[in-house]
Amino acid sequence: MTWSGVRKRLEEDLLAECLRGRIQYFCTSYSKYFDHNGRVAVRFDGREIFKSDYSDFYAGYDMHDIKLRKFKGNKRWKMAYNAALHDGHFDQKCFYSAYREFNIHSISESLNSENAIVRMLAILDRRVGKRQLLKLVDKVDKEPEWLRQFYIIRLEGEGIRL
Repeated sequence: MTWSGVRKRLEEDLLAECLRGRIQYFCTSYSKYFDHNGRVAVRFDGREIFKSDYSDFYAGYDMHDIKLRKFKGNKRWKMAYNAALHDGHFDQKCFYSAYREFNIHSISESLNSENAIVRMLAILDRRVGKRQLLKLVDKVDKEPEWLRQFYIIRLEGEGIRL
């Protein structure tokens, strides 16, 4: 699927009704970067509320472990990768991978995924109803800082106060 197809699916088909027209996803690749890495951003009401790119993804982490993607089974690689995601640092390839995971799993599996990007996509999904959102209120404080804002946006969009 092309990025425009993924974006249309996320913004029009799967986005909660209360957020339609208010959330926009951006993903791009830079042809001059090594391995065509790029950037991810999310806008809310026309303001960029989240962004991450290739350099953020690798900054402050064991570059050797993350760059050697062919060693994905390696525990050190997994720890570095998960630490980067927890801190909200990922590139467009991580986003595409998370979208694929989100797309094949049920919404309840996605809400409980180890991958924070998958949880972000799930919390904004129209298939998550108010009852499920109410159950997630206690979980908000346990989420990474960057991810909390998406929970808050969705909860407030549905009229649920923390």
